[in-house]
Amino acid sequence: MGGTSLALSSSGGSASLTLAKNASLSSMQFYHNSGNTISVSNNAQLTISLGGYSNDRNTFLLAGGIIQVNNGGSFTLKDLYRLSIGSGGGGLEVNQGGNLEVVWAREIKNITKYGQRDGIINNGGNLTLKTEVGVFNSDLTTDGSLASSFE
Repeated sequence: MGGTSLALSSSGGSASLTLAKNASLSSMQFYHNSGNTISVSNNAQLTISLGGYSNDRNTFLLAGGIIQVNNGGSFTLKDLYRLSIGSGGGGLEVNQGGNLEVVWAREIKNITKYGQRDGIINNGGNLTLKTEVGVFNSDLTTDGSLASSFE
């Protein structure tokens, strides 16, 4: 499966990019695989919308890829059934001055195992997690976890 590497930032203004499911598609799955990084910083905003949390095929899978939100950056992941993080390293990381939101998600599933650092990590940024059902965390080592508070 493929993956995505993207660096989104702005110098002297602002930048915005929205990736959304086409209405003609019944569902959308996004895979972010190992070795791939999405970085958002410097007055840039990235939004990924998967089309609704009522369809269990609308999933965002972090399979080793990293999403970093740095100073001045904003990342929103919304309208999805499941955010699945795990077993391949990777995760979501919001650093000081960054804003990361996961909203309108039915569930967030985080798996940490085999000595890999993965999960949702807040390093002094603004982190918002809103789910309908809940957050499920399976920590099989001490190297990663869901490191935040959530609604």
